Amino acid sequence: MNPDVSVLQKHATPSPFGRGAETVLDPTYRNGTELKTDELAFSLQGDKGSQYKQFVSKVEDELQTSMFVGRNVSLKLYKLAIYGEGGYFDWHRDSTHSDAHHGTVLVALNTEWEGGELMLRHQGVETIVNMHPTKHLRKSVEELRPVVVAFYTDTEHKVMPVTKGTRLVLQYDVEVVEQPP
Repeated sequence: MNPDVSVLQKHATPSPFGRGAETVLDPTYRNGTELKTDELAFSLQGDKGSQYKQFVSKVEDELQTSMFVGRNVSLKLYKLAIYGEGGYFDWHRDSTHSDAHHGTVLVALNTEWEGGELMLRHQGVETIVNMHPTKHLRKSVEELRPVVVAFYTDTEHKVMPVTKGTRLVLQYDVEVVEQPP
């Protein structure tokens, strides 16, 4: 997927975040924009739709054998987070969007940017995740391959400042689906 960044930016709105019981805008803490699920449209026709569904299914399968062993999970697209040059988000935990929401999956789309690393912190241990899509040679053509990261909702994380380009990341809620008795 090679998104038209200028079209997305034109329709995006400033990203709020939860501070206690309130939802606030504070560009000194989070400088980014977003498109909510109802503002996004994907062409799921033909091969592209099939590839997308296979991708989501593969991620769900991975989660069921790593983070949520023995549980059924479902990915629910929440939003597209957009961080242009200077964009960042300080340390935070994701707000849960339902009782079934227990994790987050981030998928970095095929844009190039510098900076914007994802930092994770859990039980005092910090990890830096390189979310930059990787270059891959396919049929003699170099293309970017998206990067996928998953973590539990109680994991603190932050986005370091983007220094060049635009960082586009799809954010999915990981919902644990209870099986009927």
